[in-house]
Amino acid sequence: MATSLERALGSHERGVISSTSCTAVETASALTRNDSMALGVIDAGIAIGWLDRGHRSFARLDRLLRACRDGKIELAVSIVNVAEILIHTTDVVRATGVDALSLLKAYNVRIHQPDEVVARRVAKLKTSIADGFAAATAQELRARLHTTDHELARQLRSTRLSLTLY
Repeated sequence: MATSLERALGSHERGVISSTSCTAVETASALTRNDSMALGVIDAGIAIGWLDRGHRSFARLDRLLRACRDGKIELAVSIVNVAEILIHTTDVVRATGVDALSLLKAYNVRIHQPDEVVARRVAKLKTSIADGFAAATAQELRARLHTTDHELARQLRSTRLSLTLY
């Protein structure tokens, strides 16, 4: 019997996008094809909480990712945060056989490749490097940051970054 993760992956394989779809050469306007559509950036905690299904806000995380899959919003994740996701979902991958990155791509989450501008933004933030890449990616794309990290939300209070805490 297939798990819900396996069913989701199989039924949305056509939505898989190239990991170079949001390269450093592209701008925020190139990422958003529809100006009326909301653009968000997820940190690793969003993906990890959604994939392991144990997060206190799982229902909200699931609605967020389903909205992306259904084309109601656009979501991106920094390739730096992808490494964090892969590290922290090994048990889920082992148990289900579903690759975390493949599932995120199947839900139309775009992979953002940071450039020098993003790296310089990270260097100015008072966060961990991984959290900084999530925040700086959101800043660069003029997007809302979606996070499960209360400490990160606290650290970003002095910035003008739009943020949703789950």
